[in-house]
Amino acid sequence: MDNLLQLKNIKKVYGTKIKTEVLHGLNISFKKGEFVSIIGQSGSGKSTLLNIIGTLDKPTEGEILFKEKRLNHMNGKELSTFRNDNVGFIFQFHYLLPEVNVLENVLMPAWISKGRTPSKDVIKRAKRLIEIVGVKDRMYNKPNELSGGQRQRIAIARALINNPALVLADEPTGNLDSDSTDKVYELLRDINKEFKSTFIIVTHDMHIAAKADRVIEIKDGNVIRDVNNIGKNEIESFKDFTPTSCFLCEK
Repeated sequence: MDNLLQLKNIKKVYGTKIKTEVLHGLNISFKKGEFVSIIGQSGSGKSTLLNIIGTLDKPTEGEILFKEKRLNHMNGKELSTFRNDNVGFIFQFHYLLPEVNVLENVLMPAWISKGRTPSKDVIKRAKRLIEIVGVKDRMYNKPNELSGGQRQRIAIARALINNPALVLADEPTGNLDSDSTDKVYELLRDINKEFKSTFIIVTHDMHIAAKADRVIEIKDGNVIRDVNNIGKNEIESFKDFTPTSCFLCEK
């Protein structure tokens, strides 16, 4: 797999008079089609890192390269276009628009991207995505008529409508029960394999993180572990991190 994204010496400092350095010169590469989990305690810098990867925030120092193209010197309009065309976002809360139906919610990024009514091909893609995420029978319902798990599935379909090369998820199952969490993550893996998009997921759940191709642990703004093809021995080494019970650690 070739590199899709490269972070070079990424630093992030907040404040002017009193400065707080949150990220300390990170160097990380992500490959095309990779499924990566980023873990770390609250305040470790993982969400800041995800925001920088998604160009929602800018690093204080360092370079971000997407397909060898530098991102961190783009202006606001250029970054907005880049995000809409190349990045899909899945958050802990679904952020669906309550006044429009499921299909219209999924189509929203395409409307924004094209500035006009989506083509028949785009509408067809939206309907297929809704079917893939398992809520075909809810296509014309409003979000308030769906369960929490169904809403998050719609948010996943919406994130994929522009066929992004990169999908970023910040605690995407944080509001779901354990059964829905497993189903959503299995869905993400299936989508990753079918569409070959690179997935980067921030999570506190080691049971979920261990299903990734690669686990990166952030502590105090530094990468302290970066493990590929995680197995039982690697899971054991993460016991000291896990803030709650670790299902796999008990096996």
